Amino acid sequence: MDCHLTLKTDETFLEALTSACKKNDKVYLLLDENGLIHVEGIAKTINIRSSSHILELQNGREIDIRLVVAVNGTFLPEYSEC
Repeated sequence: MDCHLTLKTDETFLEALTSACKKNDKVYLLLDENGLIHVEGIAKTINIRSSSHILELQNGREIDIRLVVAVNGTFLPEYSEC
């Protein structure tokens, strides 16, 4: 079985993504958009819209953080075996 680093049950990716935005770091994301997809890019900013946080990458792509299942190799616990 292939296991990965995972967040603790009560953690989210918001802190890691906010830190990446402050440093203009490149992020490697796995999203669950009716199937898993890989996205990468320079983290630019996080905007709050309604009840969701939106990550904007430098290339203009906007990502609802609720769709993120992995950031830079760290996974949500329920996706630890992806």
